[in-house]
Amino acid sequence: MIVERDHELDALRGWFADADACRGRVVVVSGEAGIGKTALLTELREACGQADWLECQCDSQFTPRPFGPLFDVADRLGDDLERSLRRGDDRQQVFASLLDRLGNRRSTTVFVVEDIQWADEATLDLVRYAGRRITDERVLIVLTCRDDASADDTIRLVIGDLARLDATRRIELGPLTLDGVAAMCATTSVDAREIHELSGGNPFFAGELIGAAGRATPTIVDAVRSRLIGLDADTLAALELAAVAGMRVSPSALRDTDRMSTATERLLVDRGILAIDEYGSSFRHDITRRTVLDRVPPRQRRELHQRLLDGLVATGSDDDALLAHHAERAGDRDATLRYATRAASVARRVGSARDAVIQLERALSASDRDDLATTARLHDELADAFGLLHDLERSLDARAVAVETWTRLDDPARRADSLARGAWVACALGRVDVAFDDARSALDLLEPLGPSRELAAAHATLARLFGLVNRADAALAEVDTGRALADELGLDDLRAEFGNIGACCRALRGEPWVDEMRRTVDIARSIPTSRWSAVPSTTGTACWSTTANSTPPTRSTPWRSTTRHCTISTPM
Repeated sequence: MIVERDHELDALRGWFADADACRGRVVVVSGEAGIGKTALLTELREACGQADWLECQCDSQFTPRPFGPLFDVADRLGDDLERSLRRGDDRQQVFASLLDRLGNRRSTTVFVVEDIQWADEATLDLVRYAGRRITDERVLIVLTCRDDASADDTIRLVIGDLARLDATRRIELGPLTLDGVAAMCATTSVDAREIHELSGGNPFFAGELIGAAGRATPTIVDAVRSRLIGLDADTLAALELAAVAGMRVSPSALRDTDRMSTATERLLVDRGILAIDEYGSSFRHDITRRTVLDRVPPRQRRELHQRLLDGLVATGSDDDALLAHHAERAGDRDATLRYATRAASVARRVGSARDAVIQLERALSASDRDDLATTARLHDELADAFGLLHDLERSLDARAVAVETWTRLDDPARRADSLARGAWVACALGRVDVAFDDARSALDLLEPLGPSRELAAAHATLARLFGLVNRADAALAEVDTGRALADELGLDDLRAEFGNIGACCRALRGEPWVDEMRRTVDIARSIPTSRWSAVPSTTGTACWSTTANSTPPTRSTPWRSTTRHCTISTPM
């Protein structure tokens, strides 16, 4: 039963009508836990008739894999997009494919992401990307979000970005009035005023208290627990396994012996504990799941996590983030290290540095400290991820551990690579002398070992440093040496890097540079990574601004290339 939400429902119907007329909308529905966000969307779905409804759920239980919620609807997104998701393809490809999928439909698409405050970094960027680009599409994007302490600064920033768009609308759900609660109590004998006072006007809490009437339940938790009274041991065991699994349990992720029977599911739905939709079963509310989870003793939780891990492995799950979560909670250090490392790799590949940090720290906590090579490698990767997050001090700290460990292992190539990668961060922190010392040390270590990718990259690092301190001659000397090495080894990404640095240095010296930058852009476009195609064209535009008194270049210059790449590559 939904009460006192007519105004909000009418607004949603109106925004759906806008989307149906090719005026795409993004709607953010916010409010505290239990305030009725999901119930409101259930009413909207009934009102949308033949709309193509895609609904996915974020989960607070664990750090999800990139684009985690999309896997709820992966089988409805088209084969190409589903394959891109499962392979962990470049995020720009996923962004563009999803936007094409949402817009090219015969009916209006309603794309719902529930509990966006728990979304992974890639999903948040996807939401921002799509929000800018659905203005002329038959698409309604609806995001639900808690506005309590579970919403961190990241989600507030995303919602703030969306709020600046013309297509964005907001609904903030408040508590029910006494009259609203009285309407919920109309067919019962409970005291509406007492229910309103105890629940604070929260519809979910009010419903639980009304359902528990006559059982002397003084708290919301007790009200939820009252729904468990009378369940047999097998049903409770199945429910506890589901609570450990998370908000949603896909039958395909469980072994036959762990799946709920249809009768058990129906009983739990009738009790108001579970809900069933086309994607599987899920808890009706996270408060319900947490209440069930709190019943499970720690040792039994570990056993249930192990059962879920075994089941996921047996059914061929490719969700390394979920596997790492259950392995960690089960106390399986080897499996935690294996799956967390793989999850971090996927996160890095799609540009989700924040999620990569979480998985790398999980992997480090599970690793054997005597395995020095693994320790050094993970710290190098952690330093890279912190660098992408602009957390430069922590990046340098992680890099220092890596350098020290490679030194103990007497591995000059890896030590040098670590030094060179850390030099760039030291420079960004203003420690220029340290940066030059580390870059030169890297070259000294690598040169006796012969031609290698690491040696070419070290020349690129030193060239960038010289360029930053306006020593263009020294920078160009490093460019020439490093580019010859990159050409010899066929390293296109470093060829693009050297071309980019070289063109910038020539521009600063007042020398011809445009042809070199154009060649660099052509090389970069051949590399299947959006970053490399965007960097030289963007830098080229900066050079135009420097050398042409900030006059915007003509259509034949890198200006249009820059605009195109930035449009493709940036979520907002």
